[in-house]
Amino acid sequence: MDGPASSERGPFVSESSFSPFPSPRTAVLADEPTGELDTKTGREILQLFQHLNQELHKTAIVVTHDQRVSEIADRTLEIEDGKIVTRVAVAE
Repeated sequence: MDGPASSERGPFVSESSFSPFPSPRTAVLADEPTGELDTKTGREILQLFQHLNQELHKTAIVVTHDQRVSEIADRTLEIEDGKIVTRVAVAE
């Protein structure tokens, strides 16, 4: 990142300025949220994503290798070599 924002805050947003849900339309972004967790804690994290989506109507965009995520997702995209190779939408 170049410009004033990167020199003021660095490449990441500081905790003091971070609000996980600043507006009703905010999406939750997660990169490998269960990657380093034990099975029980990983399941709890996935339940949290389900709660955020179903009860608080938040969109969760999750990048992961964990197949459990695709089991609870409304839509999945499989990316290979930088290209979408599979799209699956679950009927509601």
